[in-house]
Amino acid sequence: MVSLFILPKQLYSQSCINWQQIIGGAEDERGMDIVFDEITNTYWACGYVTTAADSTNVLSKNGWLANFNNQGLLLNQFKIKDTADIIAKQIVTADSILLIATTVLLNDTIPPHTRLYAASKNGFIKWQVNKYEPGEINALALSNLNEIVVAGYIEDTITFDENVLVEKYSLDGNLLWSQTYGGSKKERLNDLFIKDDTIILCGFSLSTDGDISNNIGSRDVWLLQLNTTSGNLIKEKNFGGTSAESAVGLTQTNNNEIVILAETLSDNGDVTSSFGNGDFWAFKIDEDWDIVWQKTFGGGSIENPKTIAAFTNGNVLIGGVTLSFDNDIKENFGFFDTWLARLNGETGDLVWSKSIGGNDLDFTAQININNTNDIVIIGNTDSNSIGCKSKCENPHEFQNIWIYSLDEDVILDVKTTNSILPSGVKVFCVDGWVRLTNASNKIKQFKIYDVNGLEYESYNLMPNEEKRVFVEGLKEELVLIVSQ
Repeated sequence: MVSLFILPKQLYSQSCINWQQIIGGAEDERGMDIVFDEITNTYWACGYVTTAADSTNVLSKNGWLANFNNQGLLLNQFKIKDTADIIAKQIVTADSILLIATTVLLNDTIPPHTRLYAASKNGFIKWQVNKYEPGEINALALSNLNEIVVAGYIEDTITFDENVLVEKYSLDGNLLWSQTYGGSKKERLNDLFIKDDTIILCGFSLSTDGDISNNIGSRDVWLLQLNTTSGNLIKEKNFGGTSAESAVGLTQTNNNEIVILAETLSDNGDVTSSFGNGDFWAFKIDEDWDIVWQKTFGGGSIENPKTIAAFTNGNVLIGGVTLSFDNDIKENFGFFDTWLARLNGETGDLVWSKSIGGNDLDFTAQININNTNDIVIIGNTDSNSIGCKSKCENPHEFQNIWIYSLDEDVILDVKTTNSILPSGVKVFCVDGWVRLTNASNKIKQFKIYDVNGLEYESYNLMPNEEKRVFVEGLKEELVLIVSQ
């Protein structure tokens, strides 16, 4: 017996979390960054946890690193301890080692400084580099030559103005070059990626002099391009309106275009609309850094964008925090919620959006999309329940680390006539990806055809087996035949 049905258009659903981990205790913990390790097919996360010293009740922040498999199972975790507070902000995997950028907090009266670590994947510290100038590292990347690039800012201890700092290190921790950029006021860098022999970085600028050539308002998005070999400035440009903008992240799409995510308070200049007290502003630029499209998203209250990542088909996922419940924000679960939105990479149009949260504070720090378009997000929560799917197993009073896998197939669910499918068979289709699931106790054969009868592929799935298939050019409908 065979069953035939058509994979049609999509509809919205509520249960959007595959798995989640709430990590922490009775004190404050934060998740800061998460990356996919392609060597082990696992995830590495970083942040900090708060613990009491062995002999006293004095609390201190320790850098926290953890390894999870793709089902959310915790495989390993370790701490970076010091007499000072250590916050692990950025993490990158490099073959058998981890690179971790941290902020070091000595006390409330001394500005933070930075420390770069290299550690084995079982927690052994191989080397560390201390930067004692006041400042922070906000971005970390590894080149295809295994050279480390870090970016952030340093603070003038007299004027308290800030210039951006970019440095390159060898994989054994030797400094290759160090450069500062900016003007007479305040600049910061928040994200970067390495493209060929250049480094593309984004942040904000307040200056009207020095390296800043086209100030638009009080605070602008600032984009820079540097030579990877020397760190010399190749190109820079400001974007925004007459109020205040700051770029929080940028990503490179599958056709080498750049999409930037920023916070905006403007409704003029490059920003054509505004909803309230800070909005998500996303825009794409061409190779000449001219804006191809720009979109503002948000509601009438507060939005705080945090992170952006690209899918393999060129679409992008943006994430942050919202207090709104109007306009683009269709749900609110209590107080500050995580808000996620997928954008069409060609037009910037909203594909879907989703609020995720509970009765209190639920923040997003970083999105990771791996090479098969699986979405894993890290942040922090102090809600006693998460409104998207299930309750947290351990209610908590303070902010805890929150890591979860987003089931986009459920957000963009498939409207099917399930009665014609064999028992245990599930099929989802999103933007060219088809996920086949055989949850039955029998072998099932899946054959995929287009509507003209051309066969794409045929698969035999064992009991409880799942397979993800990318179908080139899939837009609207496929015919799927399942043998029973």
